[in-house]
Amino acid sequence: MRKIAYALAAFVTIAGCAQQPKKPDLTAAEMTPTPICKGEEQCSRMWARAIDGIQMVTRMRVMNASDTFIQTFPTSKVGFMNGQVIKQSLGDGKYAIKASIDCGIHSWCDNMRNRGVSVFNAKVQGFEPRVE
Repeated sequence: MRKIAYALAAFVTIAGCAQQPKKPDLTAAEMTPTPICKGEEQCSRMWARAIDGIQMVTRMRVMNASDTFIQTFPTSKVGFMNGQVIKQSLGDGKYAIKASIDCGIHSWCDNMRNRGVSVFNAKVQGFEPRVE
C-alpha cells in the first residue's frame, strides 16, 4: 500500500511540473492603445517613459536613443527581447509612440509580443502596469 501511495505522490509531483500550455497573445482589440502625445511638454515626458518602458518590457538596456527612435541592445538569449520604438508624426503637433518587440531567432516570445507592447503602451501613458 505504501508503494502505491509513493508512486501516486511521485506521479502527481511530476505531473504538476509538466509544462503548462502557453497563454494566447492579446488581440489588437485587447491591447492598450498606442500612446499619442501633443505638444513639447507632454511628448518629452512620454518619450522619457518610453525609454524606461522598452527597457522594462525587453529586459535589455537601450543601445541607441534619439528624439524619434529608441533601440535596445540586440540579444538572442531566451528570456530577453529586442525592442524598437519610433515617434511618428501625425501632423498638427501630435505624435504616436509605437513599440515593436521580438525575440530574435527564437520563437519563445511569439505569444507575448502584443502583451509586451500593451504593457509598454500603458507605461508610456503614465500607468505603472503590473508585469505578470
